[in-house]
Amino acid sequence: MIALCEGLLYGHKAGLDLETVFKSVSVGAAGSKALDILGPRMLARNFEPGFYVEHFIKDMGIALDESERMNLSLPGLALAHQLYISLKAQGHGRDGTHALELVLAGMAGLALIRVRWPARASRSCLRSRRRGRASPLRWASPSWVVSRSSSTVATFSSA
Repeated sequence: MIALCEGLLYGHKAGLDLETVFKSVSVGAAGSKALDILGPRMLARNFEPGFYVEHFIKDMGIALDESERMNLSLPGLALAHQLYISLKAQGHGRDGTHALELVLAGMAGLALIRVRWPARASRSCLRSRRRGRASPLRWASPSWVVSRSSSTVATFSSA
């Protein structure tokens, strides 16, 4: 997830069309199920949960506790755990794990303006879009709305 988020941020900062970046990366060795499912949601700034951040933090904590018990160092997991704790501290514990994009964008000095989708409608839109049918809601532009910010992620719009 970190690589996916950072890749999209890199593409944005480089001035690339993010939908083209997504299509290019999703085929071939860099493609993944997470990219297929969560990539379009991230492009639409839809952080509706498939799996809650707060549950992911709990699961990573269990894995970290067990790895410590086994005297096994897992620095990548520890880093991811800290990033998700930061995301939860900013009020995104009930968002999907792909909302990690918000915290990483903030660290890069970018503020993503998020779109809140009604829970039922967003699931319906995703199902309709996967089946190739018109969705009941207007989809946000695939390019991200971004603004420069000297402050933290807390400046993101909650609308």
